[in-house]
Amino acid sequence: MKILVLLVLGYHLVVSLYSFYLYGLDKRRSVIGGRRVPEKTLHTVDLMGGWFGGCFARRMLRHKTVKRKFVVMFWLSAIGHITICCALLWFVGMMSR
Repeated sequence: MKILVLLVLGYHLVVSLYSFYLYGLDKRRSVIGGRRVPEKTLHTVDLMGGWFGGCFARRMLRHKTVKRKFVVMFWLSAIGHITICCALLWFVGMMSR
C-alpha cells in the first residue's frame, strides 16, 4: 500500500511540474509572440492531475487569470480530477473488502 501511495504522489508531482512548465512556456510565448500552447492542452494536463501546478503557475506568473472562460474551465478540470480520484479511491476501497 505504501508503494501505491508513493506512486500516486510521484505521478501528481510530475504532472504538476509539467503543467507548471506548460503555463510558463505559454506565458513566455505570449510575451515574445511565439506559437502558444493550446488551451485544450493546458486543460487536459490539469484534468490529468496537473491542476495544482497549473494553479501555482497561474498565480506566480500572473498568466491566464483574466479570461473568464479559461478560469471556469480550469476549475472544472480541477474538480473533475478530484472527483475521479475520489471515485477511484472509493472503488479500490470497495474492492479490497
